[in-house]
Amino acid sequence: MSERLAKMFAEPSEDAGPDWSDREAVIAYYLDGERAFAGSIPLDEPRLRRIIGRAYDRSPDMSAAQNHWMLQGAEPVRDRLGEIRVPALVLHGTEDPLFPYGHGEALAREIPGAKLLPLPGVGHQMPPPQTWNTAVPAILAL
Repeated sequence: MSERLAKMFAEPSEDAGPDWSDREAVIAYYLDGERAFAGSIPLDEPRLRRIIGRAYDRSPDMSAAQNHWMLQGAEPVRDRLGEIRVPALVLHGTEDPLFPYGHGEALAREIPGAKLLPLPGVGHQMPPPQTWNTAVPAILAL
């Protein structure tokens, strides 16, 4: 994990999140998260604002998306990756601050026949439109 992100996780936050009933506060909260995990490809904030707003408008409870951090007790799956028998493509940002690129390399090595597609300038995020000319054909080629 990057030093910047490790520091962010280590510093206790007194902020319990936004006022989940305030659409603009929720959008700002999610944009802050996108910034924290992004690589060097500039975020298209107007586009992200529209996407987050649409998610807010259709969601009965946006705060529920935050509870995956509370999950505990799952079994490790690394020793089962070799059982995967379907085509696998590992898309991994070269600037991922949470799971450095070596994690993507290791994952691709563990899955039989997996292909690794590095996404230059991408962090821990969905592939931004700037990568779609590379990512989409690779996905379709599976």
